[in-house]
Amino acid sequence: MLARFLLSTFLLTTIIFGKSTQFSPIPAASNEVLTIDPQECDEECQKKLLEDGKVFTFISKHNDDSSNTYLRGKYQVLQSIFKIEDNEENTEGVKIALLAPTSVIGRYSSMVTDAVSSFLIYKKQDYTLKVYDSKTEDYDALYETIEKIKEDGFTYVIAPLTPKGVETLTEIDLDDNFIYVP
Repeated sequence: MLARFLLSTFLLTTIIFGKSTQFSPIPAASNEVLTIDPQECDEECQKKLLEDGKVFTFISKHNDDSSNTYLRGKYQVLQSIFKIEDNEENTEGVKIALLAPTSVIGRYSSMVTDAVSSFLIYKKQDYTLKVYDSKTEDYDALYETIEKIKEDGFTYVIAPLTPKGVETLTEIDLDDNFIYVP
């Protein structure tokens, strides 16, 4: 009985006099959907993702330039439901491009993407990470992909290449781009 009385008194006192005037240092929650799979997804692929209930994969693969009104409508509805904001305008933090010849290295590109993301999250670093698929390691494919990376303003590039790809890379004028080959 005494324990109940003391517990009740404690809780009542806490409720009446307990007041916090400090703001929490924890930042507000936000939703972001990242694409870690560099494979392209056309409109049929996006429809299949919706049919299979893979809404987050659909959101990450959706192309804003799509002329398909059905897909654009579904994207906008899902974006509204999950309160997902397009974050492509945000250029704060480190901008890193992943140059991945997927036909040569396959799923290794996804592992590199995961590792880079994990490291930057651990370091509490704001970042933008974009995957560029060169498909192959031949000169033209790598050159065109690097030009697109430069055009998009990325100066840090991670390029998981084979020795043949590294040899091809040495033939390309890289300007100020820093390329790390894991």
